Amino acid sequence: MFYFDVKNIDELKHLLIHYKFKYPICIDAKNELNSLNEFDERFSFQTFLLDRNNKVLAIGNPVFNEEIKNLYMDIIGGKDFSGTESINQTIVSLKTDSIDFGTFPLHVQQSRTVRLQNTGNNPLVVQGVNASCGCIVVDYDKTPVVPGDSADIVVKYNAETGGYFKKTLTIHCNTLSSPLRVTLTGRAEDE
Repeated sequence: MFYFDVKNIDELKHLLIHYKFKYPICIDAKNELNSLNEFDERFSFQTFLLDRNNKVLAIGNPVFNEEIKNLYMDIIGGKDFSGTESINQTIVSLKTDSIDFGTFPLHVQQSRTVRLQNTGNNPLVVQGVNASCGCIVVDYDKTPVVPGDSADIVVKYNAETGGYFKKTLTIHCNTLSSPLRVTLTGRAEDE
């Protein structure tokens, strides 16, 4: 389904008819969906793959990125994130599902750590981490984590504009609860 927030609804209708757009759409004339979710302004981060319960499985625009397209096709086709038919599942304990960066000066990089504890019986494999904004960079060890050990994901945030932000980190791993989501919030202030 496509949600559109447009200034000129008549122009959108004309384009949809002209290009014979046949997919369901919702015209969000009051921009309520964006107000509720605070989407990133960049178009490439405003596309999601949802499951039948409206849980976000992947973020990114498959039209502009071949890797995202392949990921979507793998998920839709029933494969796991790594592209294999099956992988041993484990259980993960996520210490927190939100990080508050607090208030900090604009253009001063912030860094926090997300810790995943492998509480299951199989090795934990972090298959990928997606951020809802290009201003977030993550670093993590791709080595499988044995049961009882933990994996740290270092999250670095570089504010591009001042003000309050709310971003999402999506962690894909070999758990039934995957993907895991961590909300990142804070306020970057001009000096």
